[in-house]
Amino acid sequence: MDISVALKNLIRDGIVSSTDPSTMTARVTFPDRDDLVSYPLEVLSHGSQDNKHYWMPGVGEQVLCLDRKSTRLNSSH
Repeated sequence: MDISVALKNLIRDGIVSSTDPSTMTARVTFPDRDDLVSYPLEVLSHGSQDNKHYWMPGVGEQVLCLDRKSTRLNSSH
């Protein structure tokens, strides 16, 4: 696979379509892929154990996604 194609699939920008604060995940719609919706993606946080702090993006916000296994993107809602 061409490295530029691999990177394009690894790092994507999209629009948040839903969030689940209880699991710290968000589903993202990718307009450049015919509005494909991701599986629940983990939202990054800083801190661990007792000092967890995170910010959930809002629905409709543009986000940058790092998908370590880009084959897991799907069209399920």
